[in-house]
Amino acid sequence: MSGRAGLVALLLALPVAARAQDGLPHPGNKQPPPPPPPPTTAHAVAFPALEVFQRSRFWKPPRERLRRAGLTEDALTALDQELTVLLMTHELTIKAEREAAGDGRPEGEPLGEKASEDLRLWMWQVPMVLDELRPLWDTLEWDAAQHRQALVAARFFGRRDEGRKPRFVEGKHAENQAQLEQLVAWFRVQAGQPESFALMLISDEDGPWPLDDAKAASKEAETATLDFEGGRRLVLRHDGKGAGPWMLQLVEGKKALWTKALSRVPGDAELRFAGEPQAVGERGWVLSLDSGKAHTLYLDAKGQPLFYCTAW
Repeated sequence: MSGRAGLVALLLALPVAARAQDGLPHPGNKQPPPPPPPPTTAHAVAFPALEVFQRSRFWKPPRERLRRAGLTEDALTALDQELTVLLMTHELTIKAEREAAGDGRPEGEPLGEKASEDLRLWMWQVPMVLDELRPLWDTLEWDAAQHRQALVAARFFGRRDEGRKPRFVEGKHAENQAQLEQLVAWFRVQAGQPESFALMLISDEDGPWPLDDAKAASKEAETATLDFEGGRRLVLRHDGKGAGPWMLQLVEGKKALWTKALSRVPGDAELRFAGEPQAVGERGWVLSLDSGKAHTLYLDAKGQPLFYCTAW
């Protein structure tokens, strides 16, 4: 046997692990193929954008605790307790600030004023629980743990008459995805209604206040303009005498598409835009204004005004 043939025979006689250490390819030393990725879904619509809710400074701490704990009944009980304390704190803050400013209850009602405490707490949690279902949206075949999470979510969303309770059945992958799509469609309808949308926002600001219909007269001069999507402009108007309300318009060319009065802003304040409009996905836009107090105005995706809030 030649020297080369003997070397080959010696290498072939070595265990596979030993042969692999020389860094050379060898027959029979093939790595097993990686497992196939789990089947993914192909939804006709995207998962809802939640940026407008996530921008609240009160969103991240409870959301992170829910993420770490996982979607269980105990985790939702803890979330409910945490947000109950937060809601009570917010109500006490608003009451104390009004008393300190010498203000009683302002005229008119903010959106969602008649909502019960239970409904407010549940609506605060709706976007968070939906966010926990994002991995299930992207995975066609759920494992047992994911199915348990889906059942916990189904009980949560079906807890109130305003909700929708999906029916998830283990092993029925296509049917479960269809149920999840119906839940997402329900959420979009709710978030598309100003009052329900407002109730989902976790905030300690005063409001949310609807904007009043108005008609600008020649005496209301433009005090500030801001470029907006689609070549349009946002315009602030005021009579300059402190007698009338501040007005906000959306203008295209020379035509005012709408004119609204910011009745909660004192007429003698100096109101200005406090930055560019911020896009928040399918929920539209958020606009910051300043009058000595910070105001947050919400507009839908078409630029229609929804409501505004005032920080203390």
